[in-house]
Amino acid sequence: MSFLAPLFMLALPLLAIPIAVHLWRKRRRDTIGWGAMQFLFQDDHRQQRFSNIDKWLVLLARCLLLLLLIFALARPLLHSEKYGTLETRTDDVLVLDQSLSTSCLDGKGEPYIDSLREQAKQWVESRPRGASIRILTTAGRPQWLGESEVGKSTRNDELGKSTLVKALESVRPVAARSDLAAAMRFAMSTEFESDDPSSRPKRRVWLLTDGRATDWRLESAESVAGFCQTLQQHANTEIHLGLSSAMTETVVNVSLDPLSSLDWRKAPGERLQVSTRVVNRSTRSSPMTSAVWSLGGKEVSRVDVKSLGPGESETLSCSMVVQDPGSQVVACQISARDSLMADNRSDAVVQVLDRIPVLIVSDREPNRTRLGAADFLSAALGERDKPGSTRISTRRDKESPDETEREYDSLFKVERSTNSQLGDKSLDAFDAVVWMDATSPTKATIQRLTDYVRAGGGLWLVLGDETDVETYNRDWYAGGLGLSSVMLNSLEVVQVAREDEGVAANAGIQSDVMESSSSRIHPPTRDHPMVQWLSESSLTDLDQVLIERFYSVTRPGSESSAQTILRTGGGDPLTLLSGYGKGRVVLQTVAIHPSWTNWPLTGSFVVMADSWLRHLSAPRHSVVNVDVGTPLEMRLPVDVVRDSEKRTVTTEVITPGGEKLDESVITDHWRYPSTFEAGIYTVQIPIKGSKPDDRQRQHFAVTRPPEESELALLSANVSKQLDNLPNASVYDVSKNLRGWIKGTGVGETDREHMPKQNDIPKLPIWTPLLYGLLGFLVLELLLASYASIRRFGRAALKPAGEMPATGTDLSSRSLDAPIQPPVFKSPVLNPKSRAKS
Repeated sequence: MSFLAPLFMLALPLLAIPIAVHLWRKRRRDTIGWGAMQFLFQDDHRQQRFSNIDKWLVLLARCLLLLLLIFALARPLLHSEKYGTLETRTDDVLVLDQSLSTSCLDGKGEPYIDSLREQAKQWVESRPRGASIRILTTAGRPQWLGESEVGKSTRNDELGKSTLVKALESVRPVAARSDLAAAMRFAMSTEFESDDPSSRPKRRVWLLTDGRATDWRLESAESVAGFCQTLQQHANTEIHLGLSSAMTETVVNVSLDPLSSLDWRKAPGERLQVSTRVVNRSTRSSPMTSAVWSLGGKEVSRVDVKSLGPGESETLSCSMVVQDPGSQVVACQISARDSLMADNRSDAVVQVLDRIPVLIVSDREPNRTRLGAADFLSAALGERDKPGSTRISTRRDKESPDETEREYDSLFKVERSTNSQLGDKSLDAFDAVVWMDATSPTKATIQRLTDYVRAGGGLWLVLGDETDVETYNRDWYAGGLGLSSVMLNSLEVVQVAREDEGVAANAGIQSDVMESSSSRIHPPTRDHPMVQWLSESSLTDLDQVLIERFYSVTRPGSESSAQTILRTGGGDPLTLLSGYGKGRVVLQTVAIHPSWTNWPLTGSFVVMADSWLRHLSAPRHSVVNVDVGTPLEMRLPVDVVRDSEKRTVTTEVITPGGEKLDESVITDHWRYPSTFEAGIYTVQIPIKGSKPDDRQRQHFAVTRPPEESELALLSANVSKQLDNLPNASVYDVSKNLRGWIKGTGVGETDREHMPKQNDIPKLPIWTPLLYGLLGFLVLELLLASYASIRRFGRAALKPAGEMPATGTDLSSRSLDAPIQPPVFKSPVLNPKSRAKS
């Protein structure tokens, strides 16, 4: 016998307490002689013998009661072979594959997940007595089935098994990234429930999968060797891998890649260009089929898809016009009847915005004869005068009665301000701020801009004629702690070959000199979203842009967060992007004015302004298309309904599986982290004045991993390496399901090489001790009550109204009535019994 808490055995001397009490109460008292006592002596000795027996029984019960309490707290374990063997005292874990490929049809035309569920049920029902049971699913992340607590085992009885079998009915294929190797590591390394290492049962892990190689994430020989080494490190764990030969690679599967677009934010009336790729991921040619594009559930277009050979692909594209503000689901679905239907559809979400508010800050006063940089930028963003308005002045002074009213034909809504007027404006009302000439603001304005960018705002710093190098480095760079990530050096004048010699002379440039390479913009690549459209030389005239003046900066090093987006032919940075907190900062070293460059007069400038501001304003908007595992985030509207007491907002999340979950937040920032399943997530937000059934809806699209459509089976070489491990065996469950369930693949020879944990099983007995404690507690109360009755009798006190008065009232008694003597119920003091004796 052993104890889990042996320190409680130090309390055994407490057994002397009831013995000491018993001896103390047995002390002889002084005897006072009384003549009448001689009639009671004989019966008193006879009753005293019975009283002593009662006292000894009560003492024994109290000692046993205390002894059982001490033993129960010490938690003893009995060691004996009759309590079972190691094979019945095990911790059994089943890792169940529910990846997207398990929805493939088997030879009977049914989803293979149905076969996996039935095989898992048989495994549960066949668990031996004494084995704990757990099931681990692999969708997105390892997750225990049927229990909210991580690693908590199910009771191995009829109720526990029926609970697990019922939970298996809810297992379905999930479009998420599956990693069986990681799930196996998790199952082997999970902590045991027992606190005592010596009492821990042996761990056995079963795996049930369709055998697809993609689900293992073992792409290289190094990863296979690393996984085998992990299994060998858990040499005391038996591993039984169940694959199926019923699944073959000769199936036909045509899949759709995720939808792609340059920008998923559009204004009402804008055109959205979406593309995807149809891929034949099987070893046979696919038949001709068709693809249907839809927006908001309504069909937009239908195209034909040609027959594709093994591994071939075809790019599909669609152009559609979005109208209604809000989030709308864009989908493409092919009508191919193949083995894996779940990857025949791809979804994305387009966010239709009313406008993106932009603030342009410039201290230069424009006039009719000479337009400023702010005018060129506003024109590039789609500014036009309202019909019937007279453009007399471009000043944005509120007191000016002849201010021109303007409209915008693009996604942006521009508002202008000067540095002095900025104090009256809230920067939170704008998604991006453009600061012209990078003039020096006040310290309070610098702090406001810093807080604004840190919270997710976008800042575009444009250098110009009013820029002072020393002031810029002091206020904007601030020793590397400011909003600018680089320092300014000096103003550089570039040699430009012009046909107009007069213009060249005014610029101080000789026409007979060679044109400098810094006067041209180096063609950008498509590796950044800010320059994807500019990189299309056939669509823009970026090669016609000439740079005459720009500011040179210290080029960012490898440790700097600044990224060069555009540079001159000589390698000098023209546009730099850096992150600051949650926001973004763009620095442009060339002014937006024809006196510096002809860029504002070209079509590429319109593309540049649109791309720059879309990228800067992106952190202020929700990212509606994310990868699996990326949290969903958004800013809640101002007019949301909050709880009157807790000030919380309760939103409803509808998952791709149709499950409805309530999420409560206190702040204006909403976040949902559990995106382990691909598909469309819908968030319903309560808005003031709206009905419960008419809440604002925000859609999010979690992209399905394209590799989940690969149906190649695990190679025979990898299966052989796993089967050769001493503690692992591979089964074909379609032919040897019974052997996999019993775990007979690990033979006796292999078990000899596995370390032994416990040769003699140990049975915990503190539960029976607690039941015995309750029983002896009841017994002690009964014995003590019986001894008290034998000693003092059963006489009970009468109510006060029924008690006889003190003395004898002869006037109230009949003279003929006999006087009744008092009756005593005690067998010792009853005079009648004395008289009879």
